[in-house]
Order: sequence, then structure tokens, then C-alpha cells
Amino acid sequence: MRKIRYLKFVVLVLCTFFILNIFNCALAKDWPMFGLNISRTGCLQNEKFQPKYKLKWIFEIDAEINSSPAVVNNKVIFGSDNGIIYALDSQTGKEIWNLKTEGIVDSSPAVQGDIVYVGSRDSKFYAVNAKDGTIKWTFNAEDRISSSPVINGNKVYFGSWDGKIYALNISDGSLAWKYSTKNRIMSSPAIRNDTLYIGSHDNNLYALNSKSGKLKWRFHSGNFIMSPPSVYNNTVYFGSWDKNIYALNSSNGAVKWKRTTKETVGRAISTNGNLVYTVSDDKNIYCLNANSGRIVWKKNLGGLVAGSSPVIVNNSLYIGSADGNIYTLNALNGAKKWNYNTGAPIMSTPVLSDGILYVASQNGKLFAIE
Repeated sequence: MRKIRYLKFVVLVLCTFFILNIFNCALAKDWPMFGLNISRTGCLQNEKFQPKYKLKWIFEIDAEINSSPAVVNNKVIFGSDNGIIYALDSQTGKEIWNLKTEGIVDSSPAVQGDIVYVGSRDSKFYAVNAKDGTIKWTFNAEDRISSSPVINGNKVYFGSWDGKIYALNISDGSLAWKYSTKNRIMSSPAIRNDTLYIGSHDNNLYALNSKSGKLKWRFHSGNFIMSPPSVYNNTVYFGSWDKNIYALNSSNGAVKWKRTTKETVGRAISTNGNLVYTVSDDKNIYCLNANSGRIVWKKNLGGLVAGSSPVIVNNSLYIGSADGNIYTLNALNGAKKWNYNTGAPIMSTPVLSDGILYVASQNGKLFAIE
């Protein structure tokens, strides 16, 4: 009888762990926005990706690519430092269309239905037809846009260097609401349960009602916040230039824990069940216990991991580095599995879709690896 009870308990624990990971990690084929989903968890499980690590194609332009791609409906869509938004065939790398803006596009696009949403440093926010690249509408902010948008319901949200958080109606680009902070915003918003979370260079993380823009709470860190927050299981995770990684209660902003690193933390956080991952400018990738902040492992790849953020697919961690390599690590213990040198620093965050890894480099090349 005791054995039967023990077996039932083990089965229950395993099922609970599986369910938690399923809800934390997306199961979708596409990668429609930075961080994969509106909570920015950056985690994809059950993806049919059995990597052979074979180069499929390379697309090359004459400018740096710092925007992270979105992959939807067999299209790879990304911005570039020449101000052009590109759409490629995901299987062949052939260009389908491009759209010229008047500024650098380091914002990463978000795609919903047949519309691409993305900001530019020309201070405009664009809604573009994903099929042919024609403009549906534009919205003028008061300064540059580097923040990557998130879509929830009938609104799209982003921040601007003008210090404002914008919510636009996706039908026509009209302003639903805006909220002013006290400094530029380069962080990208995350949403969970009708609350929007975003950092500002005024050192605060803001929690706003996503429907009205009303402030729910704010948390003051010791330096500015570029890190896009990730929200999971009633906790919001983010990094700050005060060298800390924070975990806050998503309802009231109370600190659950913080982990101090030796340098600034400006990249996104990825969450995978009871583990969270990010990068510090102390050259380490950190894997932390999501509940306590305890270091599970950390990995120094020998050089600065520039603007790339970690993503998790089937318990493998993928990340780009300033040394030009895209790395694959075991997400559970940090052991290196594979690397590929692109020839230039990688600021863009890799994405995976339909069995293909996409990563962009500052030499103007977008790589597709299967």
C-alpha cells in the first residue's frame, strides 16, 4: 500500500512539473515576437527540432542587423540599421518584400494575423501588411523607438525614447492611452492578466493596467532598466544596470529576491519552469532558481555576451555572443553542446521555428541553421 501511495505521489509530482512547464513554455510553431509570447518567457517546448546544425541559407545586406527576427507563416521578418524592414521566405531565404523607414530599426517586430508591427528610430511606429510590405498605418511618437512591441487583444504596446509608454488601437493606429515616465524607454513591455510591465531609464519598473494605462505600482532600482521583463507564476523577472537580477511579486511589486552580479544586466530574462536565465556584462550566463534566486549554474563563454538574450528550446539554451558565435548549451547544467561562428558580434536574439534556427549578425548576415 505504501508503495502504491508513493508511486501515485511521484506521478503527481511529475505531472505537475510537466503542466507547469507547458504553461510556461509555448507549444506554437511560429515565433511571432521578441520573447516568443506576450509574457516574454522566451521558452519553447515540444518543438520538433532535432538539430543537425547544418547551414541552410544566408541572407546578406550592407548594414548591421540588431533587430531580432519574428517568424510567422513561413516568413522571417526583421529590421536593420539601414532603416529597412525585410521579409524573407523562411525555407529559402529569398526576399519577399522590404520597406524603407527613415531611421535605424533595432526594434524587433511583432506579427498578428497579416500585420507586422514595429518601431523605428525615425520616431514612427509602423503597421505593415505581412504579405506585400505595404503600410496600413503609422503613428508618430515624440522620439526614437527601440522598444519591441507586444500585442494583446485589440491593442499594441511599446515604449519610446520620449519616455512614454504607448497603447494603440491595432485597427487604425489611433492612441488608446499613453503614460509618461521620467526618462527614455528602451525596454520592451510584457503583459500578463491585463497588467503591462516595462522598465525605464528613470530606474523604475512600471506595472500599468493594460486597458486604461493607470499605474498599479512601480519599483525603483538602483540604475536604469533596459531589460525586457518576463512574467511567470505571479512573478516578474528583470535585470537592471545596478548589476542586479530581480524577482518581484507581479501583483504589488514586493521584492521576492534579488541576485547581484558583477556587472550591468540589460538583457531579457527567459523562464523555464523553476529556472530563469539571463546574461550579465560580467560575461556570465546565469541560471537561477526561480523561487529563491539561488545560482544553479553560471557559464563564462570567454567574452562579452553583447545584446543577445537567451532562449530555451527543449531544455537547450541558445544565445549569441560578441565573439561572433551562436552557442547551444544544456539548459539544465550549462554544458556546451555546439557553437557556430558568424564572423561578427551578435546583438540579435536567436529564434527557432519549424525546426530551423535563425540568428542575425552585425556583419549584415541572417543565418538559417537546421
